[in-house]
Amino acid sequence: MSRLRPRLLKLAVIVAIVLPGGLAGAQTAPTPGPQPQPAPDIASLLTSNDARQQAWGAWYVGAGRLRPLAPLLESVIRQRLGAAFPEVAAADIALDALIQMQLPLPPDLLDAVYSARPAQALIAASFEGQDSDHFLRQILRSGSGLDWFAAANVLVSRRTRGLAGEFLAPLRLRVKIYLVDEGHMMGGGDGGGVGMGCGPGGLAPGMPPWPSYTLTSFADPGVTVLAAGPTSVYYRRQVSSAGESPAGSLLVIGGPTGDDRLKYLATLAEIDLEHLPLRGHEQHSVAARDQRTLDAEMNRIRDDLASRYTRFLMMLLHRETIRAEDVLLYPPQIEFTIEDHRSVRTPLAADSPAAPSTGIARNDSPASADSRGRSVPAPPPAPEPPLLGRSRGPSASFRRRLRWRRRRCAASTLRATRRRTIRAHASRSIFPRA
Repeated sequence: MSRLRPRLLKLAVIVAIVLPGGLAGAQTAPTPGPQPQPAPDIASLLTSNDARQQAWGAWYVGAGRLRPLAPLLESVIRQRLGAAFPEVAAADIALDALIQMQLPLPPDLLDAVYSARPAQALIAASFEGQDSDHFLRQILRSGSGLDWFAAANVLVSRRTRGLAGEFLAPLRLRVKIYLVDEGHMMGGGDGGGVGMGCGPGGLAPGMPPWPSYTLTSFADPGVTVLAAGPTSVYYRRQVSSAGESPAGSLLVIGGPTGDDRLKYLATLAEIDLEHLPLRGHEQHSVAARDQRTLDAEMNRIRDDLASRYTRFLMMLLHRETIRAEDVLLYPPQIEFTIEDHRSVRTPLAADSPAAPSTGIARNDSPASADSRGRSVPAPPPAPEPPLLGRSRGPSASFRRRLRWRRRRCAASTLRATRRRTIRAHASRSIFPRA
């Protein structure tokens, strides 16, 4: 036993010296595995003739916020904006990259983008430093709905010179005359409508995540403010999965009305809406027995409205929103509409020559004659239910129904997309090769 002790001690020393070196060598030995791939040449992707490669190049630019490559993105947009599906994805993804980096578009490209992608064009036009005033003025003159409100909000926020004329020139003051019996009155609403549509997405093999934009006037969760104003406009950005196209979505609202134009003029001049002396749509009940009485009442209403319109112009002039020489350029444009709601709708007695004026429309029932040639009034149409008060926008119940419809539409879109994805060839790669 005594002889083994020196040998065991020597063996322990050898193990203590050799073992750490062996462990160190085992720790530093290379392990097999996938090697890192080189970074793609993004400029080459963007200048490729393949729309799929261009789409991925634009996606890399947006993900990395590579601002120096913005000119190449503009070239992709010009080339692919009018392309067929799915090549148009390259233009959409390049537009999204510029929007995410908040880079402006050239004025000529802005017009082309608006014809195909109005939401993206309006978002780009709202960026600071964007030379888009002329583009937005054109939308004020010929656009409507959300496009008009977005353009108006951006221009009002910039205090664009001469903007008041864009609201005053097309302003129509509409007056509705209700012919009623003695002691009766009528009233109605002047609200607008809202329409919504959506559709399922599809398959776009080989394409990167595909973004889409939708304008809305509802401040729902997940939206971004495009431009605030009397009617604020928001946008929603949705990105489909790689290899899929985005689902279609659209929201349409009415307008602008005369009241909308007056609200924007008041905002531009910093006038409280409660101090406005007129409205864009007014209603009056008239119990007239003859044409002379009706003509006199209409003349009184016209003179009163023209006087209040002149007072409104003086308010704009006092706040330097318009110039003194501009006052005569915008005379009041008053349009009358007559609706007959009398119990017996016989023609008014012509005690004096009728004096019809431009802008007056009648909604009377035509008279017929019996076998003896006597005038017999035509049977009155079914009365419409009166709308009391004025519309103040969508009610809470309407908003709830709209949100429920939107969720149902999104759920059906998701189910359709999943079915298409399952049917797709699972082994096919959707990413470009390095």
